[in-house]
Amino acid sequence: LDQSGNLHLAAQTYRQSGLDFFPGPYRSTGNYNDGNSFSPQFTPNQVVGLSNGKILFVGTDETVAWDPGTGTTQNYLYSFTPYAQAIEMGNGNILLLTDGSFPNQNALVELDPNTFAATTTANLTFWYGLGSMTNLNNGQVLLTGIQGCELYDPTNQTAATTGAMGLARIRASSILMANGNVLVTGGTTTLAGANGLTSTEVYDVNAGTWSAGPAMSTGRRDHDMIEMANGEILLIGGTTTSGLVDHYDPTNNTLSTPANLAQRFLGATLALKNNGEILVAANDQGQFA
Repeated sequence: LDQSGNLHLAAQTYRQSGLDFFPGPYRSTGNYNDGNSFSPQFTPNQVVGLSNGKILFVGTDETVAWDPGTGTTQNYLYSFTPYAQAIEMGNGNILLLTDGSFPNQNALVELDPNTFAATTTANLTFWYGLGSMTNLNNGQVLLTGIQGCELYDPTNQTAATTGAMGLARIRASSILMANGNVLVTGGTTTLAGANGLTSTEVYDVNAGTWSAGPAMSTGRRDHDMIEMANGEILLIGGTTTSGLVDHYDPTNNTLSTPANLAQRFLGATLALKNNGEILVAANDQGQFA
């Protein structure tokens, strides 16, 4: 509802030729500034909140940074790359992975978050479409995919191969843990893989090697993980068959399943609230939270 009492609806049709809409849940609480909004002219593969307050929209042919304060945008164009991804590195620059169609490998690009000037950097050895990128404590970025793993060093803008996962995967979730190592969970072994893997692996940053972690309670892909206040990792989503929630304990390399939610989530995004609670934003087959 706006200040004039008019109802604005954001929705999508759920039949190919129908005019009916599925709006999802809505609430009458909260304040929204609809006068300062931005809608990219493409479908984003990824949306990244930057530390400078800008919002990064990563698409197939273009990456756009939107400044909510000024309403201005900056863009970087590239050729058709259906699996483009981006991550803000520890040095503040944006690392853009503009991988082309499988199995081609494209060079990495660094973007200055203020000027959006682009610098083409290291040539990669492997293809990382639908893979993962994880910031490490030493400033490097770990890239994982179905062909191998590499470390990108922004200080000299080079990439070098590192230890391979026991089971190469894409559409997995990765997270840097408090001990400095990286946890990778689930995913699939092929581009068209429908069922998520139950397996997990841990990357030892110092040794450059992977070791098997405990199996999850259910297979997951396109899910999310977040570190909780007690240091454990919360895993939610990635399945249409159950609402099982997993907790990973990095100290003991063990996994527990403390809850089974009523909702079934495929894609999921987790965010830590100021009061310590975790917000789950997810959707699959009409199931929301």
